[in-house]
Amino acid sequence: PNKAAHIGHLRNAILGDTFVRMLRAAGNAVEVQNYIDNTGVQVADVVAGFHFLEQTPAAEVSKLAAQPRFDYLCWDLYARVSQHFKDNPADERAWRHAALHAIEANEGDLAEMGHVVADAIVLCHLATMRRLGIHYDVLPRESEILHLKFWATAFELLKERNAIHLETEGPKKGCWVMAGAHYSDSAAEDDSKVIVRSNGIVTYVGKDIAYQLWKFGLLGKDLDRKSTRLKSSHANISYAV
Repeated sequence: PNKAAHIGHLRNAILGDTFVRMLRAAGNAVEVQNYIDNTGVQVADVVAGFHFLEQTPAAEVSKLAAQPRFDYLCWDLYARVSQHFKDNPADERAWRHAALHAIEANEGDLAEMGHVVADAIVLCHLATMRRLGIHYDVLPRESEILHLKFWATAFELLKERNAIHLETEGPKKGCWVMAGAHYSDSAAEDDSKVIVRSNGIVTYVGKDIAYQLWKFGLLGKDLDRKSTRLKSSHANISYAV
């Protein structure tokens, strides 16, 4: 949720909704989830764009989020910060690192800005999907995977099962990786997947693994399924978690 819904979002939503309708037509009980990647690189880059590139205070971002077409404003900013990173690799490393760490730790102005950006754009996406007749029952957020210790539990489980290992040499030194043989019969021996970067930041693959383990009931944890609200200054929407 870092920009307006584009053709890729629409394609996947339509595929998912079609599958849901087929399952329900066959008599199955279906819970429709939309997994919100609100702690990933794309959101962090928009936050870095507001904070470092545009030097926009968090309070001002909240005001912008209350205005129409905020999702398109963020799309334009994302393009600008991406070009800046291309021209200034040192800023990419420093700014993205700062934003990711703040968002994952849920601390400070950068984290608050991340919530404002992601929640406001999720509302925009939901409005777009409603126009297509697509609705969701549950919106689990990646931030919950981290803050409710889903990932911490999954991390220990992966280590216990020897599904991942700490790389001690080469370009992935210091990273926790999953060997290619664990996820693909055809993967090359050195085609390992980074699960936790050497700086301690969990990749989206790692958080997705925790999400899937939760769905299969393998974490011994659950989300609090009481009604909650996306915090937005321009709209509120209830959803079950």
